[in-house]
Amino acid sequence: MAKGVKILERKFSDIEKQLSGFIAFVDTFVEDDKEVLSFKLSQFDRLNAKYESVKEEIFTLSDVEFKNFDGKITTCNEHIEKLEVRLKSLNLKYSKNNNETGSNAVSNVIKPCFRLPELSLPQFNGDIETWFIFKEQFKEIIENCGLNDKQKLQYLQSCLIGIAKHVQTVDDTYDSLFLALEQRFENKRLIINKHINALLMLKYKKIRGDSNVDLRNLVDTSTKHLRALKLLNIEQITFSELLLIQLVMQVLDTETKRLFEMTLESTNIPKWDDFLAFLNKRCLFLENLPFAGTKVPLRVLADSGSQVSLLRSSTADLLNLRKLKTDMSVSGLGGSNVNIKSKIRGVISNGSGSYKRVVDFHVVPKITNMIPVNSFDISHIVFPSNVHLADPTFNTSNSIDDLLSADIFFDILKDGKYKLDNGNLISQNIEFGSIISGNTSRFSSGSLHCGLITKDFKTLNDTLKSFWEIEEIVPTKFVSDELKKCDEHFLKTMARDTNERFCVEMPMKDNDIELGRSKSTAIRRLELLKDVPTENKEFLFNENDELVKTLGLSLRPREDTFMHQMNLQEVPVTITKRTVLSFISKLYYPLGLLQPIIIKAKMMIQKIWLLKIDWDQNLPRQEIENFQIYVAELHQLKDLKIPRCILLKDSVAVQLIGFADVSAQVYGACLYVKSENANETQIRLLCSKTRIAPLKTFSIPRLELLALRHCCRN
Repeated sequence: MAKGVKILERKFSDIEKQLSGFIAFVDTFVEDDKEVLSFKLSQFDRLNAKYESVKEEIFTLSDVEFKNFDGKITTCNEHIEKLEVRLKSLNLKYSKNNNETGSNAVSNVIKPCFRLPELSLPQFNGDIETWFIFKEQFKEIIENCGLNDKQKLQYLQSCLIGIAKHVQTVDDTYDSLFLALEQRFENKRLIINKHINALLMLKYKKIRGDSNVDLRNLVDTSTKHLRALKLLNIEQITFSELLLIQLVMQVLDTETKRLFEMTLESTNIPKWDDFLAFLNKRCLFLENLPFAGTKVPLRVLADSGSQVSLLRSSTADLLNLRKLKTDMSVSGLGGSNVNIKSKIRGVISNGSGSYKRVVDFHVVPKITNMIPVNSFDISHIVFPSNVHLADPTFNTSNSIDDLLSADIFFDILKDGKYKLDNGNLISQNIEFGSIISGNTSRFSSGSLHCGLITKDFKTLNDTLKSFWEIEEIVPTKFVSDELKKCDEHFLKTMARDTNERFCVEMPMKDNDIELGRSKSTAIRRLELLKDVPTENKEFLFNENDELVKTLGLSLRPREDTFMHQMNLQEVPVTITKRTVLSFISKLYYPLGLLQPIIIKAKMMIQKIWLLKIDWDQNLPRQEIENFQIYVAELHQLKDLKIPRCILLKDSVAVQLIGFADVSAQVYGACLYVKSENANETQIRLLCSKTRIAPLKTFSIPRLELLALRHCCRN
């Protein structure tokens, strides 16, 4: 191995020398050297291919041997990227000048026997993270091509996309446009902050320990931002390297952390380059593994009636696959439920590898008892030559490691079914060989097993209901005998007339009711109402009255509008929790049309409650000011007028529309009535209802369910 490392060191040293020669050629380039420029480009391509080949050999070395090349590889990568840009820009510049000299121009340049692909200009979409890269590449290509100002302006405008395309300039020139772009996007402090924030967000990435894609993405992301910071002259120091290592270590799996700790020597402080080299090698290792985990032969029960696939917990530990959290309930024979808290994803395959399938297994402590119940002799059974048993010990009583669900059972079935043992047993070909099933009751001692497993959706529905049952006692539904009879009567007599209206007969009681002599009493009462005393007429409804109060509402008959009148007293000097609650309790409106105002008062009460002060203790200054401002604004309610009539005259179509919405503090719903006649359409608020979110924090989706429930109940 030492001899191979020496050879790689010599190859790498030769590549570094050739790169130094190319750098010297570019730095000292003069116009007389343009004849050999194409030849240098072809040499550079061959050197680049050689470098990639040597780099692949280096990646196969051990960690200790790889350390000698790690820093050199990073330096070479940077040199090659810069050389490629500069060589191609020079080639583009002089190839354009040669074309402009005309077809009659005499040239002694030796034309290469191949043509390089056309070099495309970089594009900029307004992302400040890519501004410096775009600026460097664009200037390197364009400003060395001998173009005039108008041509440069056209090229620059063609490279701008997205928000960068809409940058305005003072003059229609190349310099003014480039200056405007620099003023808009060349914010070094903001760019550095974005790269640092991106590095800090790495701790929220979810990395699967067996996923080379996740790990490679982590390495590429961190390398990209660190390289960008280096271009901005933000150098790495020992302290920052330690922070980066700890940041990335937080998202790595336990196995990767353990392997990295094993690479460290004694108590030496790790370096970022060493850590990055380890991650790259770990990625290569995972890329060469087709699957994670260990291949283990399992004894499987194929169940054509099961909705889920199960795996015994001891088998899951043996496979060493990562467990994912889940919460579901499965039921078996007799409705017995088993709660499942974890699942794993694995690959099942046959011995030849011709069949493979990814399966999600739900982990349970035990699947079933021994199958078969008792072992039995099969020496007298003659198996056909084309029957290859998937389980040669099917007759031996043993435990079950895995249960395959119905979707997999019918996927693995193949042609070929044979009857054995005078029809008592049946051999069925599947992807794994031949399985045996049939009547084994004559071998058992009276104990039989049923393997039907189904998902329990009842528990799921009960759990979903609890999302909106958080602030009130769930009413117990009680149905009386009379209500049952009414339901039956409705179903029997319900019909629709020609106008599509529902028609139902009156639900009369069976027993006859004897009415008293009420006619004479009714006539006598009408006679008494004939002459109403004058002093009582003011209580009669009169459309000329200014204001009529009824059911907590104030009605203006002339305008046919509701209004809110409240006796707002002076705010007391001493404002306590008691006085605030007493004042706010006077705010009432039956239809909920003042909910945007009332809910603000409820939010104030909740905030005061969280302060945990006594009832007669003065409130903090901020809360007192908020309350005084709120009371002062309540005087504006006297100007609020709400139309009483919500339907248009001669309406031909009426719709009831409900809305529900939430915030982190409040949820509520409202109902609107949309009416239409021949000439116009009108939408009026009918009622609304709001609630304060509970003190216990709930998610927005859960509060949305509560708001929707209120909308349905309004």
